[in-house]
Amino acid sequence: MESIGKARILLYVYDVLGTPQAEKEADLEKLRKEGLEILVVGNKWDQAWQLHDNLFERFQKTIPGHELAISAKENNGIDQLKAALLQAGVGSSNAEENVIISNLRHYQALRAATASLSEAENAILAGLSQELVAIDIRHAIHHLGSITGEITTDEVLGNIFSKFCIGK
Repeated sequence: MESIGKARILLYVYDVLGTPQAEKEADLEKLRKEGLEILVVGNKWDQAWQLHDNLFERFQKTIPGHELAISAKENNGIDQLKAALLQAGVGSSNAEENVIISNLRHYQALRAATASLSEAENAILAGLSQELVAIDIRHAIHHLGSITGEITTDEVLGNIFSKFCIGK
């Protein structure tokens, strides 16, 4: 329960043949919390199909989009589960919104560029001169240039020598 308290996404997997509906609902009620997305996954549909004709189709019609039906044994529904996990993990499928910055230097440069652009926006809203706005925009361009490689060699060397101890 401690790990669930820290989680943002939870997979609640239950046996469609062996878990009573009341038990499932009670479990879900205990697990619900603000900021936690719960993906409810009914497993063993391969056995349920054999026992109950058209059970899967009835299930999908009664609660589409709220629960996922899988058969781990037969590997059915796993692709839909992966897609649901991806959607829950990153939200929108728009790649531009899901960029992960793994390089600390790039992250810092992007933060600095964002701050410079924010200062430029504030300068515009305050009615300051174009020259002052241009300074903030140049700063943003400089920070982005440190990522794209459009800065001078002297700046790169200065950055290296300021961050690393280079021995004799």
